[in-house]
Amino acid sequence: AGADALYGKRKSRQGDADEVSSGEYTRFLSERKEVKMMEELLNILKDLHPDVDFEKEEHLVDDKILDSFDIISVISEIAEQFDVVISAEYILPEYFNSARALYALIERLEDED
Repeated sequence: AGADALYGKRKSRQGDADEVSSGEYTRFLSERKEVKMMEELLNILKDLHPDVDFEKEEHLVDDKILDSFDIISVISEIAEQFDVVISAEYILPEYFNSARALYALIERLEDED
């Protein structure tokens, strides 16, 4: 993959360059976007609590790692960074207990636009 995938080419076993299907290329771009979005979200969270491992933690609200002020900050940063609005109906622990849950919420809200 790597740089070859960026340019829509890949090497076959015989060493010839084959065209990458548009489906593979779209999937590659989508995966890169997902990684970038998750990194941005993790940076938002790490700015609040640098000592927390947000990639593994799954009880951010339940274990009182994030408090109400943190959640308001996260909502504001997400709005600015991802151009999505988290309305009151989504301000529930299930959406803020982990970075993965927050990421899924962001994707859901992006799809609604």
